[in-house]
Amino acid sequence: MSARIDTFTVCQPGLEPITHDELVRLGAKCRVTHGGVIASLTWSQLALAHLQLRTATRVLVRLARFDATNFNELGIGLRRIDWHEWLPTDADVDVRVASSASRLYHTDAIEERVREVIGEGDGAPQRLSVRIDHNLVTVSLDASGEALYMRGWRTEAVAAPIRETLAAALVLWSGWDGKAPFVDPCCGSGTVAIEAAMWARRMAPGRNRSFAFEEWPCAESVEWRKLWAAVDADVRPSGPVVHASDIDDEAVQITQRNAERAGVVLETRVVDVAVRANEPRGAKPGWVVTNPPYGARVGGNLKEIYAAVGRLAEPPWRLALVGAQGTPTSSFGRTWEDSIPTRNGGVPVRLLKATTSER
Repeated sequence: MSARIDTFTVCQPGLEPITHDELVRLGAKCRVTHGGVIASLTWSQLALAHLQLRTATRVLVRLARFDATNFNELGIGLRRIDWHEWLPTDADVDVRVASSASRLYHTDAIEERVREVIGEGDGAPQRLSVRIDHNLVTVSLDASGEALYMRGWRTEAVAAPIRETLAAALVLWSGWDGKAPFVDPCCGSGTVAIEAAMWARRMAPGRNRSFAFEEWPCAESVEWRKLWAAVDADVRPSGPVVHASDIDDEAVQITQRNAERAGVVLETRVVDVAVRANEPRGAKPGWVVTNPPYGARVGGNLKEIYAAVGRLAEPPWRLALVGAQGTPTSSFGRTWEDSIPTRNGGVPVRLLKATTSER
């Protein structure tokens, strides 16, 4: 087993620099590319990435790269891979093929050749990616299994929830220090607030789930339990007060139950953001970080809701949020110092961060 493995960490387009910074904090040597981060990882770093990365969708391990202009060359390249090291006995492999600008272009025929080499099974599920671009074949094995945004705690949600990885990216990118007051006045299912509370307490988002790489024969010698124990020992016993509120009573109840499953405590309220914006704020400035309604989530007057969020986050408070393209973001009454284009549930959105000065 090699001491280091070549990986590609997949994330939502636009979030690559945030995911890159997370990997760097794990000690990885990496670089950003479109749609993810290329990194050389130790086995311990691979495990820690799955436990601790908050913004990544999945991690792929590159098994081989070789040129192939015909099926004979493809077969030779595939047979050079030591499959017994990577695939569990009788693995049920989901083979996904993509080809562009290559002599080998019939994806069904390519998949058939792959299966001739790896065989069929009905055991542990695994996912194999075979991409051919300009006759260069890249074979990768999905180390994650289920997507990493499947944390296990959000079993209930309101309509059009924000994905966990995007919520975590918003929290990290907002600049929140994990100590100052944190308020999400449009909490929905509680995703942003829960991700913030987990980050502040150093709770690993992947701690309560399993991963595909745990079934790999070549990974059997890695002392996973010691890594898991070290991650658990790093959790802070308590964290700052994270406020989550919504005008919808059902949403707040869902937030409370999701928070309980995640193992965090939130300060929740059923209250209109317009009412909350007129209440006295504490002496210590904080952050308003939220995914306000837009598109399918629209209810009431958007401009009024946005104006209320802006008042709630008047300087010296800081404001970061998700805004759909074409929505009247000027209604927040703030100047935006930075933005990141990305997507949420297929909808083009931007992460927006306001300046700390008045307009």
